Amino acid sequence: MEPIVYNGCSTTKQETTLFKGINLPNKFYGLDKTSNSLQFLTTLFWDAGMLTNINGEAEFSFITADLSGEYKIILRGITDDNTVHGEVDIAVKP
Repeated sequence: MEPIVYNGCSTTKQETTLFKGINLPNKFYGLDKTSNSLQFLTTLFWDAGMLTNINGEAEFSFITADLSGEYKIILRGITDDNTVHGEVDIAVKP
């Protein structure tokens, strides 16, 4: 096996690439309320710009998809100094 020689860090400026949906907010349209067709979406609500009040609380609502059954709601977010994660199970009845 050939030895690996470390020649130091590169000092050339490299460009940063932002990936849509990871570093930039992405518009999510959700369920089409005007459609009579069945809608089976796995993501029902998305708000990349949601803000909380002074107590760290926020309210939101969403319409469930057309498939009844047991589901898990997953909440993820970031703050100035931490990340936020929460989960709850719900049942959608026909």
